[in-house]
Amino acid sequence: MRQAVDFEEDHSSERYQEFLLWFMRTLGLVFLVAGLVYWKPLVGLVDSPDRAFLALSRPDQVTVLIFAVLMPVTAIGLWFGASWGVGLIAISLIVRLAMAFGFPQFFEPDWVVLGGHVTIIVVYIVLRFMIYRHR
Repeated sequence: MRQAVDFEEDHSSERYQEFLLWFMRTLGLVFLVAGLVYWKPLVGLVDSPDRAFLALSRPDQVTVLIFAVLMPVTAIGLWFGASWGVGLIAISLIVRLAMAFGFPQFFEPDWVVLGGHVTIIVVYIVLRFMIYRHR
């Protein structure tokens, strides 16, 4: 018996692209909220005076400044679906790794955040591969 040949176009690449866009936009919202959390001590929205920006240690001040800028810019790139948004996630991962392992006297590795960054990058690579494969 012959099987019927399906002449419809394969739209799986488009579905993967659409899923990738919504994945990136969801991440964009998450990174925007994370960026706003880093802005809290900068603008004085803290629950106690010892959490204010000027009361933080120098390494914590540097961390707040770096991620208060990096997170919202990453969020914009992710929302627009730009590949540089994912590149900024990789830069964020590299900065966090450098902080945790380059300066262990100041920073402990936050394994949840590091694992999240790695997971995001792996999912992005898998989705890009699936899009490429179905073209």
